[in-house]
Amino acid sequence: MSKKDKKVKNTNVEEVISPTRLLIHRFKQNKLAVFGLFMFLFMVTVIVATWAYINLSGYNLAALNHADGYHAPSLKYLFGTDKSGRDYFPRVLLGGFISLQVGVIATFVSTFIGLVVGSVAGFYGKWVDSFLMRVTEIISSFPFIPIAVTISVVFAKYPQSQRLYITMFIIGILNWTGLARMVRGQILSLREQEFMLAAKALGIKPSAQIFKHLVPNVIAYVIVNATTAFAGAILTESSLSYLGLSVTEPIPTWGGLLSRANTSIIMKQYWWLWLFPGILLFCLILSVNLIGEGLRDAVDPKAQVKFREQKTSKKGLFKKKDNNEAKKVVA
Repeated sequence: MSKKDKKVKNTNVEEVISPTRLLIHRFKQNKLAVFGLFMFLFMVTVIVATWAYINLSGYNLAALNHADGYHAPSLKYLFGTDKSGRDYFPRVLLGGFISLQVGVIATFVSTFIGLVVGSVAGFYGKWVDSFLMRVTEIISSFPFIPIAVTISVVFAKYPQSQRLYITMFIIGILNWTGLARMVRGQILSLREQEFMLAAKALGIKPSAQIFKHLVPNVIAYVIVNATTAFAGAILTESSLSYLGLSVTEPIPTWGGLLSRANTSIIMKQYWWLWLFPGILLFCLILSVNLIGEGLRDAVDPKAQVKFREQKTSKKGLFKKKDNNEAKKVVA
């Protein structure tokens, strides 16, 4: 075959774009979502680095220095000091690490339970679906604050770390119902499609049908829901800390730090006690919500995204080959 014939064949080159690559490209199109991702990664890096420094250096968060009480922010104390003269900078950042722990563990628990319950209910249907949905409705009707107060009283004598983990699991156990309903609805529509009929005809086990064929088709929606649950778990723990129902001193949390700045005198004269934890909490929740919105737009099949052909470049998603127009096939 001559070089001339090869050039003619290259006039129409098909490029297959994977769903994952397409999702990433759509996410990059949302500038606010990308900004939220970078802000989230930056905050997580700083918070984790502070946590590592405190643990490796043996920094004592409970050490008191009344001579420097209510010291305004300065080069020595970047975030100022509290009433007892404790440096506010490491305490605020460590409070962020507690919030990240709560968000990750509570989100994992709620996502796991919601995914399993929704998948099983949607796949089997009939009495299994009815039973699991009735249980879901009962769980969703539990009042959260009274349960949190009861748990706080029952486990009041337990160590702070154990109370924190109990709080995480309670938040996760009571917040999976919405995800279960969403997954159930998706599975009900997917189980009657051709690929599932083929899986049943091949004699594939029900567990494999659920977790190898159905769950991967709803995982994108689960990830979007997890970002919302992550932000909600952090806000819930902060609210409990503000009410004194979560961990207490000397372990700092953003809600606990804000609860100590709830008087007009402190808010006016010692503004740094509520400003810094409030700003960091706001920025973390904002970044997670921006990421969630970006993922929601990226996985939405009805989203209208315009793809422009680019010149041959390593940075382009779609590339022209041999200076000819290429036909794009999105798979």
